[in-house]
Amino acid sequence: MIIKQRRPGNFSDRNDCGVHALSALLCVEYGVAQALLADTGRKPGQGTWLAQLMVAARNGGAKIGNFKSIRARTKNARGYHSAVTGRDVLDHVPARGHYLIGSTHHWFAVVDGVVYDNGGLAPLARLIGYYPLNF
Repeated sequence: MIIKQRRPGNFSDRNDCGVHALSALLCVEYGVAQALLADTGRKPGQGTWLAQLMVAARNGGAKIGNFKSIRARTKNARGYHSAVTGRDVLDHVPARGHYLIGSTHHWFAVVDGVVYDNGGLAPLARLIGYYPLNF
């Protein structure tokens, strides 16, 4: 798995995984993504809500599509589907396209098979699903 970390423009900003994800999805600089999210009410140091990402993506010329659940393809010994973790993301997301991925308290992006993250994705973090980005 290839993981590229985006270099932030504002090193004092924390909880900025949504900014990094939006920057990768729209192929814009960190500062541009930060400004798009600031227009939705996100303040530096605060997390980012999905609604804010959707509005910022639309203002950036794109649209976030319908949610796609990520579910393990195999069942464990008890018959339950195992949790899909960060290290398995590329097995569950199409190879081509731009995707916003949601995991437990974290956002990151996959663009044409490359994972873009701010370093907050733990390899064992449980993935919830993804949203395709349409231009």
